[in-house]
Amino acid sequence: MKKTLLLLLVWLLQTNPAAAQGPGDYQFQFQFDNYLKEWVQGPDGAWFGFGHSNRVDLIDELFVLKWDAENDVLLWKTNVYLPAQEVMHDLAMLPAPDGGVFVGAVYDGCDYPTPEGLARLSADGQILWTISTPEEHRFNNRLWLLPATDGKVIFQTDKFRFEYQPDGTLSSMSTATGFPWSGFVKNSLGGYLAYGNQALGSFSPFFVVPFPDNVRHVAQPPGGEWFVLGSEKLYRLDAALTVQAEKSLAGLQAWSKVFWADSACWVTGSNTAGASVLHRIDPVTLDILDTYAYDKQYQVLALLHTPGDSVLWLSGNCNFPRNRTVFLKSVPKDNPVIEPTHSVALTGIRLEQQPTYATNSFPCTFWLGPSVTFFFGKVFATVTNTGSNPVSKFLVNGRFSSCWNICEYQDQFSKPFEATLMPGESAEVHLSNAFSLSGTYENPLFTLCFWTALPDDRLDAVPEDDRYCETFSVIVSDDEPATIANAVRVSPNPARDQAIFSVETLDADDTRYRIILTNTTGQVMLQTELTGPTWTLETGAMPTGLYFYQITGPNDLIGSGRLVISR
Repeated sequence: MKKTLLLLLVWLLQTNPAAAQGPGDYQFQFQFDNYLKEWVQGPDGAWFGFGHSNRVDLIDELFVLKWDAENDVLLWKTNVYLPAQEVMHDLAMLPAPDGGVFVGAVYDGCDYPTPEGLARLSADGQILWTISTPEEHRFNNRLWLLPATDGKVIFQTDKFRFEYQPDGTLSSMSTATGFPWSGFVKNSLGGYLAYGNQALGSFSPFFVVPFPDNVRHVAQPPGGEWFVLGSEKLYRLDAALTVQAEKSLAGLQAWSKVFWADSACWVTGSNTAGASVLHRIDPVTLDILDTYAYDKQYQVLALLHTPGDSVLWLSGNCNFPRNRTVFLKSVPKDNPVIEPTHSVALTGIRLEQQPTYATNSFPCTFWLGPSVTFFFGKVFATVTNTGSNPVSKFLVNGRFSSCWNICEYQDQFSKPFEATLMPGESAEVHLSNAFSLSGTYENPLFTLCFWTALPDDRLDAVPEDDRYCETFSVIVSDDEPATIANAVRVSPNPARDQAIFSVETLDADDTRYRIILTNTTGQVMLQTELTGPTWTLETGAMPTGLYFYQITGPNDLIGSGRLVISR
């Protein structure tokens, strides 16, 4: 029996602690596409996970997680806002002695240059400070964060080296063209082993040992030996870095890594079918003892383990055809398999009114023609539990093409719900009161496509039934509905030195909005986020003329219109 449900839960807020989705079962889906970099263990035994989220406004955003392995508690998740960034080249992390962490990024603004960024987080996940590197030293592709003396941090890129005080003050910088290393791993003596193309060594003190392979990753067991993962081989080295054994290993990828857990060596990779695999390796002979294959939608990037534990923690990315998600999953050490048991299907989409679209007066791009805004009104979706277990939390997601920037851009929609659905039971959920999309589609028909996801969607038993599409007839309209057009007020307009944008909605005080300002040729002049009902645009340095603005909320178009700057 279908029931209309109201939104009860905002799942995984930015910095609040989050409870496990089940025993040893976490998923980090922040509405946007997420990409895990890696997990790093801090001096207090807690683990830090970090990566970036590809947001709908073209800004790649850092996220940091802190997880207490001993008590199986996700302590916090924090988004780190660095200067505007659209192409993330590399990320790096360095745990701090006080339980906090340093995290940095090198990136590109796609159509404008940006400096690199570094942030310091406290032990409870608060951002203490963020800084940008000197602007003239940008355009880097790789990044490492390493400890220096007196609590200083080395911000090392493939081209430059910056040294920062614990408070973020820049103390020195130098050129480092041709920096030879591709990674560092902490060794049992408290230093760092460096690895790269046909080389092993140390960064401080600096020394290099030739190696016959391009090293992907290394791991050290308690005895002092090293396991080195090459391009197609696994090596065992003694403490002096002399090769003791080697064995060919197929299916290694750029993201493949080697780990140590109690008495076994573990290596991640893929099989001939393209699915992620985890090999358990004999540490003496380097023979494969067992291989565990996972579904193609799971990419196992990391193995976390505490000595003596009966479980392994697997982490990586999943849900590639949908919103890319980061997962952390507890599995038995003797049989680390992921068995899907839950599933929620989307089986219908319903509108209360026939959708309309209005053609705006400015082009989306020179070659795509005028911009179009689609107005769908209230949107509902029907979801069904197609798995064998009850489900209490789920999401409805969508991804829709748009055209607001020269870079690739998509609108993404994600809304969480909390309601118990028994196997075979259906429910109708309310997605939006005023759903709208922007694009260049000029056709009397429009297809809406949504899909369902679970907080533990990596365990989805029937992933192929998630997606559902329905086509609706669209009525052409010359004007936008008044409820949309009147939701934003701009004054003064025409503007001379500044223009104040006022959002007139019931929840305007606490909602985050995105504003995009374009000129008459369709060029994006400004895109930024604002929180609260008012925002001031300084127009004194902008050329006089006609501009177009669009302001969107978390899911809906709030308002759009024209802004004239005259003097």
